[in-house]
Amino acid sequence: MTKAKDTAKSRKPRMKKTKTATKITPQSRAKVSDQPLQCWAHSHTGKRCTSNVSSRDGEPIPIPYCDRHLKAGDGALKVVNHPLFGKALVARYDLPAKYRMAYWGIRGRCQTCDIEDRAISFYPPNRVSGTNIDPKIEGGRTLKTDNYNGVLNPGETGDVIQYAGCPGPNEKQNMRHHQRSSANITHHPQPPHSPPTASAFLAL
Repeated sequence: MTKAKDTAKSRKPRMKKTKTATKITPQSRAKVSDQPLQCWAHSHTGKRCTSNVSSRDGEPIPIPYCDRHLKAGDGALKVVNHPLFGKALVARYDLPAKYRMAYWGIRGRCQTCDIEDRAISFYPPNRVSGTNIDPKIEGGRTLKTDNYNGVLNPGETGDVIQYAGCPGPNEKQNMRHHQRSSANITHHPQPPHSPPTASAFLAL
């Protein structure tokens, strides 16, 4: 009985391919300017949208999303179903500090309490500075409260920030509201004579 020869060749262990993480650069702060603003949204893989956004109907600062991302939302964010609390917002990948997002919706009257919505109160910004800071109070950090102009209702829009959860009593806040906002505009994707829309800016 002959001994079988071992013909198996030695093989080098296979190295697992690792995906190089895309470096996300925080977007520039939206300012009152005649120059177009680059869309703030990113793709599902972390690539920044290259479309430019201009003032749509004379608002001091445009909602910083192109028409495509107004409908689809920022690809860096994802709406998921929470087992207890319905829809929730999560990040598709790690986002850097000062990553900017915009909550936007249709400006109108507040709904009655028996109707569920995710609207927030709206205070129009100064059309020159783009902020809602009260110049009469020293320090430059106090927001005006006497210019209430209805609410921003994100229902039936592509806004995804409406699904961001409020931090609980033992949780830390991971987003903050910025003092700049836009107002008094009508988006092109909406039908003629649609109600004005506006936004409020946030940052991680």
